[in-house]
Amino acid sequence: MSIPTEWLGPIEEAVSNGVLVAWDGCHKMYVAMDPESGDDFRDLEYPHIVQSDFDTMMNTLHEWWDESCELRFIQSMSNGGNDCDDFDDLIPQFAESSPF
Repeated sequence: MSIPTEWLGPIEEAVSNGVLVAWDGCHKMYVAMDPESGDDFRDLEYPHIVQSDFDTMMNTLHEWWDESCELRFIQSMSNGGNDCDDFDDLIPQFAESSPF
């Protein structure tokens, strides 16, 4: 399993413009869109941070997606995440859930 193809476009766009990807080791994955946001993940001591080229960051997100729990989501973050508007859902939480 990997990130579903229907969500790859927005993720690829964010990663191509972002500075790093971060994962909490469970279900929260982020693309930091600016240095300030990247610094926030370092300050929060996220255990998994990759700052590299596009292919490495995309491959890393695919690996994390496969290793994450069913609560998983991917968001982009800008402006240091100081406001709710600083987060954009790339894959919303529970997006894979099927209706009853």
